[in-house]
Amino acid sequence: MEAFVFDRDSAVRRLANGVWAGELSSRWNAGTVPNGGYLMAVAGRMLCASLACPDPLSLTGHYLQPAQPGKVTGQVELLRRGRRMSFAAVTLSQAGRGAIARFTGVFGDLSEQAGETRIEGVAPRLPPPAACEPIEPVVIEVARRFERRIAPGSAGWLGQGAGARAELCAWVRFADGRDQDVHSLALTADALPPPLLAVYGARGWIPTMELTVQIRARPATGWLLCRTRTRYLTRGLLENDGEFWDEQGELVALARQLARFAEPSRAPLGQAAPKTTISD
Repeated sequence: MEAFVFDRDSAVRRLANGVWAGELSSRWNAGTVPNGGYLMAVAGRMLCASLACPDPLSLTGHYLQPAQPGKVTGQVELLRRGRRMSFAAVTLSQAGRGAIARFTGVFGDLSEQAGETRIEGVAPRLPPPAACEPIEPVVIEVARRFERRIAPGSAGWLGQGAGARAELCAWVRFADGRDQDVHSLALTADALPPPLLAVYGARGWIPTMELTVQIRARPATGWLLCRTRTRYLTRGLLENDGEFWDEQGELVALARQLARFAEPSRAPLGQAAPKTTISD
């Protein structure tokens, strides 16, 4: 039996050539729906096992309809097998519901990656995790699987109004002590509350339609230092950008997702919702 919850709940098994099976657990739910990063982690395991590649370098998922806890099947399609990188896709399906999501990815061996390095961005500046505060309130099941800590005095980050920045910086790690690896980064990239909640508060619904996670390095043990932000909310559509650094200061992952802010407009029928602009 796997020692950690994530490993048990993301385990997959081969049914036939190109066909894999797993079991989606409600422990990773956001509301009644399994978290999108969790689905990506399950799909990534299917693809890595099919290709016999140790590392996903990039995964992109399109979420066709809400998943449900329970059995899931993955149909893998090999797109190209290369000497250093391979490409494949998998469609996840559930009985009686058809396809729920499709993921494509690039796979290889991060230990063999070599070349020029140039970093313009910097990691967020936060006090050490022990000096930070837990993100509260923890109202969804997937949040219980993590420790998430923000800067002291930031407990009132929710619902600050139109003048707030839709940005969240936090330390994140698994609550049961499991270290991060290339398989868990897709999940952790979707583990923080949507940064837009800093403006609007914990209301509405922000479902993910597309998520891309690029993995740049195998993370060191310990916490991940994360920054997520949304700069553009246009006609209900938004981007959520994420940067993820390990405790050694290594950039280990980048993420971007397309989501929808599913809250009814407050504007009178037939009028456009008010526009809010915040400069950098």
